[in-house]
Amino acid sequence: MKRLTTLVPVAACLLLPLALVLAPATSLAAGKGHKSAPSFTVLGFGINQLFVAKGTTVKSATMCDAIVGADGPIGPPQQVYLTVFLKANEIPNAAPVQFKDTLPYGFDAVASADFSPPAAFSKIYGKGSFAVGSPPVTPEGLYYEPIVSFASEAGQYEGPSSDEFDGEYIYTAKVKVKGRTIQSTAKVSIDCPSTR
Repeated sequence: MKRLTTLVPVAACLLLPLALVLAPATSLAAGKGHKSAPSFTVLGFGINQLFVAKGTTVKSATMCDAIVGADGPIGPPQQVYLTVFLKANEIPNAAPVQFKDTLPYGFDAVASADFSPPAAFSKIYGKGSFAVGSPPVTPEGLYYEPIVSFASEAGQYEGPSSDEFDGEYIYTAKVKVKGRTIQSTAKVSIDCPSTR
């Protein structure tokens, strides 16, 4: 019968490389059960049919045409949407959210220059992507707030022109989670050529 103490160095020599190979996998598996920290980031706006990421100024004819969904600056009659998009993680449905926004002429009637009264996260934001103007990101953790929607018809065959969307769009929201306030802002500008 051999002593177990003499087998330990041999076993250790054999198990050490195995432990080094398995250590990253073990630490990754252990991290799966760990919740990530709450996050809340405003991504930008769905300005009618075009998603505009924060920090962007729209000037190109291609992007301006995309706003109205046409091959030119004037689109067909359509329902017009203004939507804000954000990514959020580990935000409870009941977490209080406040927002404020500055919107250009035509949308300014629904703008709120001061922070709104607190409302539950799930009462303000819908989960996933929206019918039009959604960002090209994975739907996981994606939320939206439809700010306004209206029918736009300038005639039987004519809808909105891209320059009707010109101006600066700013949206700021803050959410309180576990005694901590997370705030995020998106600012975009539209400067399409005049159709008049």
